[in-house]
Amino acid sequence: MFTNSEGDEWNALRKFVIGHLSKLGMGKSEFELRMHNLLDSVVRYIEETNGTPHDFRNIAANYTFNVMFALVANKHYDVNSDYFKSFIYLTEKVFDEFSGLRFILQGDVFKYWLKFTRNDVNLAKKNNDQMCDLFETILNDRLQTFDANNCQDLLDFWIKESYGPNAEFFQ
Repeated sequence: MFTNSEGDEWNALRKFVIGHLSKLGMGKSEFELRMHNLLDSVVRYIEETNGTPHDFRNIAANYTFNVMFALVANKHYDVNSDYFKSFIYLTEKVFDEFSGLRFILQGDVFKYWLKFTRNDVNLAKKNNDQMCDLFETILNDRLQTFDANNCQDLLDFWIKESYGPNAEFFQ
C-alpha cells in the first residue's frame, strides 16, 4: 500500500490514514484504554503460564501486533494462534532475506544489485505474496459482514473508501 506509492496516490493514502486514525481514537484516552486492556491480557497470559519458559520477544511482538490490529481490523490474536504465528514467521523471513543488505537500494547501485540477487528478489516476492494471502483472509471475512454505515476500524473505512471518489487508490 504505502511502500509502493508516491504522488497523488501517496497523498490520498496518507490523508486517509491520518484522518481515520483520529476518528478511531488514536492518541485519545479511549485508545489508551484499549492498549491497557491488551496489556492486561499479556499479564494474564504470563501469570497463567507461570513456571514455563517464555519467549518474551513473541509476547512483546504479539502485544505490538494486537495494538496495530486493534486499529486496522478491530481484532486481537493470542500469542499461540495460527494467524499470529504465520504473521511472525513471514515477517522473520523478510528480515532474513534482506539481512545482508547494508546499503540504500536506489539509483544505479540498486539496478546492479538486482542483477546479482534475482533469487533473493524472487524469494521476497513469494514472501510478499504469502503475506498478502494472510491479510486477504481477514479482508474476505470482513466483506461478508461489512456495513458502510458502521465503520469500526481502518479496514471498514478502507472498504468504504474503495467505492468513493478516490477508489483508484484503494484497490
